[in-house]
Amino acid sequence: MIILFFVSFVFFAFVGWVGSWIGCWLVGFTTLPFRRI
Repeated sequence: MIILFFVSFVFFAFVGWVGSWIGCWLVGFTTLPFRRI
């Protein structure tokens, strides 16, 4: 049961990290045209 908890914790941490990275990239990509002005 402890191993299952550890695996789920690592999985959610990885998903959160990827989600935050994609979110930051998406925000930077959408605000790029406004920065040129």
